[in-house]
Amino acid sequence: MEKPFVKEKKQYAYVAENSALTLYVDANSNSEGDGSESAPFKTIQEAQAKIREIKASDGLPVGGITVLVKDGEYKLDSSLIFNEEDSGTESCPITYVSPPTEMLSVMVYPAFTFFSI
Repeated sequence: MEKPFVKEKKQYAYVAENSALTLYVDANSNSEGDGSESAPFKTIQEAQAKIREIKASDGLPVGGITVLVKDGEYKLDSSLIFNEEDSGTESCPITYVSPPTEMLSVMVYPAFTFFSI
């Protein structure tokens, strides 16, 4: 029997507090950060790259990684693709969450490409 993608609904605070590592992303950040709360990444892709780096070098920490994506408008110049390389495990989940009181939007730009001949 196939396992459901989400086993149970977890509260935002519970997920953040019970992860071995929390990375922060804030589209409104003024500078490139290291993913800490005081110097968050500016893009979701930066958090994704950091997780891939951790997974390739040290392996995922038991307890997993939570990425807290703050409110804002995340403009992408290409598709954001998650694949097996971005997967966690049951004991080391990778979770992307946004605070329940905040609103975020992810948009790919340019939405349309026009060509003229």
